[in-house]
Amino acid sequence: MLLRYIKFYLLYSIRILFPIKRGRFLFISMSGNVYGGSPRAFSDFLIQNSNNYICWAESEKLNITDDSIDTVKLYTWKYYYTLLRSQVIVSDQRLWRPMLPIKRNCQLYIQTWHGTALKRIEADIPNLDLGYEQMAKRDSRLIDLIISGSSFMTDIYKRSFWYKGDIMEIGTPRNDIFFSKENKSNRNKVTRYFGLNDEKILLYAPTFRANGNMGACHINTNMIIQALSQKYVWKILVRLHPNLMGILTKQEFETLYPNAIDASNYPDMQELLVAADLLITDYSSSMFDYMYSGKPCIIYATDIEVYDRGFYLSIRELPFPIAETEKQLEMILQEEPNPNYKDFLIKISSKEEGSASQQLYEYLKKNALCL
Repeated sequence: MLLRYIKFYLLYSIRILFPIKRGRFLFISMSGNVYGGSPRAFSDFLIQNSNNYICWAESEKLNITDDSIDTVKLYTWKYYYTLLRSQVIVSDQRLWRPMLPIKRNCQLYIQTWHGTALKRIEADIPNLDLGYEQMAKRDSRLIDLIISGSSFMTDIYKRSFWYKGDIMEIGTPRNDIFFSKENKSNRNKVTRYFGLNDEKILLYAPTFRANGNMGACHINTNMIIQALSQKYVWKILVRLHPNLMGILTKQEFETLYPNAIDASNYPDMQELLVAADLLITDYSSSMFDYMYSGKPCIIYATDIEVYDRGFYLSIRELPFPIAETEKQLEMILQEEPNPNYKDFLIKISSKEEGSASQQLYEYLKKNALCL
């Protein structure tokens, strides 16, 4: 840890030699562990619509094949040099002090966050860890702009983020994909990756439990395939939460989820959501993103009464069928859910229209930040 600070402050002490480079973007998703989310969506938009310099920070090697994107390993000399010279920093998670020791004048830090909150977050979490709270408060003092997808989330940011700055209600870049005309090619990209043909795709995406209980993430994949096999051939993709990735060996995964494909390491969750014909989750914010596909989602949660994060909304007022037992899940699958999300999207005052990246870019151009 000390070495990281030494590297940064040595460079910072001679920062006059490293002026901020106009139009340079540094992207960090999930602390450098993911190439996805809103940072990727906005990064992709910039590549297609501008000549800006794009760099991604990575904890370990990210699966980035685009030659127009530079990459840099976190906490290296090159990372801190890139950080000092970047004009815009985009992240979807808190940046700990070693990631952003100091923000220079004229640098812009944009926080996109990584999901619509069902579970309580930040200051709204009872007995929040004091170390995390101090880090989060410091991070919020550095943020210049938060991107919000709804009035519902704006209210949460204002209340729980220890943040008094600007919030843009323009939708979220990660959800622009649901309004894209290229969704057929996005689906084909996923099917090719997993070697699928014309099968229907069910995506199972459980969240994590603070106590590490994997049992609550179990689902009877054999029963699901049988329940759905009346009309079509189905394939099940399982996407474990980033906090659970790497916990299961290949053999353990196959035991827990027989006849399913592990999609946990697929780079972009939003592409999986676009490709899926049906989503099953428990408390993951992916359910809110998935609404913009117009396709059915089922909540399968066997521990509703004991889940320990608390909710902003009653899970029973969400516009999804709920199964608390395997038998209930089987019955819902056989009934073929017919989704209707319109009233709920009005209730949270959704701003998703498929133009968040465009609006953010126009904002930056208007303020002469990345011409």
